[in-house]
Amino acid sequence: MLIFVGISAWIAGRHVFVLRRVDLNSLVGAFCVYLLIGFTWAIVFRLLQLLGLVSFSGLIATEEPFSQLIYFSFVTLASLGYGDITPSSGLARVLSYFEALVGQFYLAVLVACLVGAFVSQYRSSQ
Repeated sequence: MLIFVGISAWIAGRHVFVLRRVDLNSLVGAFCVYLLIGFTWAIVFRLLQLLGLVSFSGLIATEEPFSQLIYFSFVTLASLGYGDITPSSGLARVLSYFEALVGQFYLAVLVACLVGAFVSQYRSSQ
């Protein structure tokens, strides 16, 4: 599943960032890549949790851990930081910081690419 989601994000990301024009398809594609990045991180956290390499405090024992890790992944990716689920091992903290950086850089690069493509499209139409 990790390989499939990772490759899907890579392929969709290539098409999004090689923009010829800004349209609804490119915006939907960019949103899908963002979702795939969040799911990829959740899968990585779950795999490492199953191997005993990362741990989190605040996970509810009665619920499915993967659904909680999806929630944690998107909260971290968006840099919301609610604090209800927190990484308690060193590796989990480092990966969480890296996920937050990836989320912010993705949004910054995406906006820059979309604005650049829009300006280029606007100039060529005049």
